[in-house]
Amino acid sequence: MKTLLISALSLFAIGAYAQSLVLCFDENCRIAIDGNTNVSPYQCALFERPGNDTIHVYSYTKNNLFYLENAIVKLRAKSFKCNNRAMTTDFLAALKADKHPWVKIEFDYFNLTKPLNELAMQRNVPVHFYVTIAGIKRGYLVTYDYVKLEKTMLSVNGRINIKMSDFNITPPEALFGTIKVMDEISMLFNVRFCVSH
Repeated sequence: MKTLLISALSLFAIGAYAQSLVLCFDENCRIAIDGNTNVSPYQCALFERPGNDTIHVYSYTKNNLFYLENAIVKLRAKSFKCNNRAMTTDFLAALKADKHPWVKIEFDYFNLTKPLNELAMQRNVPVHFYVTIAGIKRGYLVTYDYVKLEKTMLSVNGRINIKMSDFNITPPEALFGTIKVMDEISMLFNVRFCVSH
């Protein structure tokens, strides 16, 4: 999997730079999808860590907006595992994982109250980004819990609510339709990026 990277220069300066930043997917990171059925809630979490390939990201700041270009996090659809095997099978079938093997998160911009280097943690940060599931791309503007800069680590924590039907996905059913998956799901996105030297 190709990962996303910024250089320290983009975090501290105003201007435009070609740079790189590494997705540090460790035990402190988590990506999960929460949903509900007419019987009980369920969760499908990313259980396989993404790889460490590097892509170049173009970043700049303007009017307190921190823009990223080419900042695409690719997650292998089949790396998601649900509460039980049957649910995992249904979930991956709904995502059309065989035909569309990647779930993509593409960051566009963060609406910061101050430059990152002037405030180590900023809470309730509006973030504009795109989600691609089953080959369909949708844009969202959502308030993330926080964006945090600490030494050479940039942490991003947030959750978005989306509908499977927005991606032409029919919510799966089980046991001859007696168990129905609700259309709305919630995606938790808690990741860290390491500044590349």
